[in-house]
Amino acid sequence: MIDKDPNSFRSFDLFTSDIANITLDELYIRMAHQKQDLIIGCQWNDQRCSDDHFRTVLTDFGVCYSFDKQVQRYHQHLSDQ
Repeated sequence: MIDKDPNSFRSFDLFTSDIANITLDELYIRMAHQKQDLIIGCQWNDQRCSDDHFRTVLTDFGVCYSFDKQVQRYHQHLSDQ
């Protein structure tokens, strides 16, 4: 039986896709938990934020997500106008 749900992860998909054009870093990021699934809610300086305010960082321990202050400053600057 084949699962036709496009959001379903199957390790076989990695081998059937064109992996010759993918970097090892990109492979790690694709296989890691996605920030959209981990970040349910966010608030900074009494303002709502989302997973868009986090950047992906590859470390020795795997894929991590770090709050991106630049995005927050940009949104705050727009709201001050």
